[in-house]
Amino acid sequence: MKSVVNTILFDVSKNEMFKINENYKMLHRKLKTTWKVMINREELTQNILEDVQILVVPGPQNVFTDDELACLKSVVERGDSVLVMMTDGGEERMNTNINFFLEEYGIVVNNDCVVRAKYHKFYHPKECHISNGILNRGVMKYIMKMPNYSVESDDFLSSSDLCYPVKRPIAALYTADSGGKLFVIGSGHFFADQYLECECNDLIREMVFSYLGGSIDLHLNPVDVEDPDVNEYRTLGDALFLSQVALPTPATVFAPRFREPPPPPLELFDLDEALSSERAQLARLANKCLQPESEKMAQGDSSQLESELEYFIRECGRVVRLSRALADAPSARAILHQLMVQLAAFKKIAPREE
Repeated sequence: MKSVVNTILFDVSKNEMFKINENYKMLHRKLKTTWKVMINREELTQNILEDVQILVVPGPQNVFTDDELACLKSVVERGDSVLVMMTDGGEERMNTNINFFLEEYGIVVNNDCVVRAKYHKFYHPKECHISNGILNRGVMKYIMKMPNYSVESDDFLSSSDLCYPVKRPIAALYTADSGGKLFVIGSGHFFADQYLECECNDLIREMVFSYLGGSIDLHLNPVDVEDPDVNEYRTLGDALFLSQVALPTPATVFAPRFREPPPPPLELFDLDEALSSERAQLARLANKCLQPESEKMAQGDSSQLESELEYFIRECGRVVRLSRALADAPSARAILHQLMVQLAAFKKIAPREE
């Protein structure tokens, strides 16, 4: 029978992003009070993992070999635990292949990130305060019974309504029939020195390592296990990339701006004059200029009446398009002459072509 050794092994053979002597100093200090914490810099083998109770893979940035992936699987199958930490961008950004191991247990780390839609507690959009995100009610029930729990603490492992994607899990847990466990968290910054003491992160840290080490028995809610309260996954376009690409006109956000029509501006057009028929325009012109003789005499002398008559004939010629056949700004006499010529030609039975 295998003897129980309280050993946690942090793997750094894949150029892991998070290291206990750099950004995990506080985590290291808390763990070494009850655990034997070790570091592995060599390729993972069965001999190295033989007495390890919890194997931590804190953000791998290199590719695992097939033998190493088989070693990770053997740890879970024999009854021990594996803790995998990632960061935003997933495998694509970290240049690793850890999903080959995780997919065997129904877990996949997406190549995206969680961003905050509006300001809440932290300044940077990727510093997301996760609140009221209940991945499993069993987790919340256990944390609420912990000695250091405060009523104000409401942080659990799923994105909230303030973040995008909305209500998506950022952590996953698998338990094998042998008792082995696999815990995956999408952001290893959760355990970093900068955030470990924020909100109730340290309580979650204590619960996770205690459960993976077998010192506590966490009863998960079976309903939440089968049907967790998460939304469907929806992707969001890369706004930074799209802002640097010249898109075609149909894909633009704003409607295209057409060239302005030639002057005068549209508001200066007389729509009645532009859209009315010739008969309506002539009637309007007659009502404007042809007034009773008594009113005309009262408004001015004979020279004024002649100017009004000149205006009336020229405007009538413009309406019926007689003025177009003459030179620019034809006189009333020229318009009347052109009118008589056309009338005479119209009344001839067989007009002679000149």
